[in-house]
Amino acid sequence: MAHLRHLRKISLVQWSYFGVALILLCVPFASSAQQPLQPRPVFENPIIGVRSIPDLISRIIFFLLALAAPLTLLALIWGGFKYILAFGDEKKVGAAKQILMWSLIGLAIIILAFVIVSELSRVLGAQ
Repeated sequence: MAHLRHLRKISLVQWSYFGVALILLCVPFASSAQQPLQPRPVFENPIIGVRSIPDLISRIIFFLLALAAPLTLLALIWGGFKYILAFGDEKKVGAAKQILMWSLIGLAIIILAFVIVSELSRVLGAQ
């Protein structure tokens, strides 16, 4: 029973944050269950139709940015959970704040990279 003693320290606000986050994570699954199954879309090869080297480079960079953005959002969610579950422990709160801060910095870098690559692609004539 000693290992459950820390559960008494959880405030009602922390439990409500956890409940809201859990509901928000479950809503997309519940809404997709209402729709009939549809055939999977066929994905095209992104390299087919490349007309120039700048076009190829911009497609590769956009692909990498498309991978980085969801990973950054997952890091934000992870940092939020760590912050909520820190239970007031200063060391854990500090670690969670570091995760949140670096995730936001990463998200800002991804957005700036997207803008820079878009403008360079437009200037160089890549699609």
